[in-house]
Amino acid sequence: MIAIYISIPYIICPVYDFPATKPFAGDSIYNPYKNALQKNWLKGNFHCHSNTWGLLTNGRGKGNSIENIVSRYKSLHYDIICISDYQHISTSNDSLHLSVNAYEHSLGPFHYHHLVLGAKYVSWLDFWGYEGLSQKQFMLNHLSESSLLTVITHPKLKSAYTADDFKYLCNYSVLEVFNQYAFSIAFWDSALSSGHAAFLLADDDCHDIDEPLMVQRCYTMVNTGGSRTQDGIIDALKAGCSYGVDFNMGQNEQFVGKIADARKMKTVKSVTVNNNILTVIYPEKAKWIRFIGQNGIVKNEVKNTDSASYTLKPTDTYIRTEIALNNLTKIYLNPVIRYNGKSLPYYTAKVNTTLTALYRAVILLVLIIISWFIVWRMLRIIRKPAKRIIA
Repeated sequence: MIAIYISIPYIICPVYDFPATKPFAGDSIYNPYKNALQKNWLKGNFHCHSNTWGLLTNGRGKGNSIENIVSRYKSLHYDIICISDYQHISTSNDSLHLSVNAYEHSLGPFHYHHLVLGAKYVSWLDFWGYEGLSQKQFMLNHLSESSLLTVITHPKLKSAYTADDFKYLCNYSVLEVFNQYAFSIAFWDSALSSGHAAFLLADDDCHDIDEPLMVQRCYTMVNTGGSRTQDGIIDALKAGCSYGVDFNMGQNEQFVGKIADARKMKTVKSVTVNNNILTVIYPEKAKWIRFIGQNGIVKNEVKNTDSASYTLKPTDTYIRTEIALNNLTKIYLNPVIRYNGKSLPYYTAKVNTTLTALYRAVILLVLIIISWFIVWRMLRIIRKPAKRIIA
């Protein structure tokens, strides 16, 4: 029975043919920050675990109540505070912050995890073993049916994914590039260099709200254009009107220091593209501003400045910007992307019916052999005569 239960997801999962992709191209430049105003930036964390499941999951027991989580993040001036428990949609009674319905999809022992935002319900379908490209694509497709946005979380963690996977995976628009347990920048550049318009998410993935080292390490700034709704937040993430912050943690710094540092943190002033010139402005002098393009190659770096410009060349498929502040905090902007001026490219994987039929037949055959072997062993045990004991 256990073998059958574990096999069900593999049986229903099809084999996909992945589309031939190509680097971004076109005469126009997509700027996700075109309509962003500095006053509309919202500070958010979308990945945090409460003690909903007690000690059964890594939620650190009583201290991680929803009330404590909300209180802690509010003290650090967060506007968006999401609880993303494993297989459970948690909500807060505190109406003085923004949130979206969220949970982390994770049943199997490996780290093929997803952050399900705008979730309608919890899906209990998952793979309990190895996932190839088709299994990974199947879960993205499946979870997107019950959510507004499905995010692949910490792809680098435990080598669950490889950078090459992101040359092929489709049907997603946001990737958790920054998580305090794993930075997946190479995976992001792999997706972007292959022509997938993937935008970033940065989160704490906090499991202990009382541990300063786990809180306000990575966060996402979202510009919703003034909308303070779940749909507004998710639409902004999908459009790339957001940026990630790798917040520097001072040595042995406690929450009092983190709160003070949070107050000092400024937001990006503007990101514009005029006549193929990308200009980024920050309100104070940065250590450096760096422009990065196809295959993660650094195109230019300007030091000790509050603004920097880069002239987009015809060969530049995308350019993303990193800003290093003097306190060692880093800001990561979403890319400006070359496109046709109408819509960003969007790829879908198609089911290969022949290979799917063959794949399912092999799995069913393996199940039959395993079942037959189990029954054969049980019959042998039952029919085996008991040994006579002679006094």
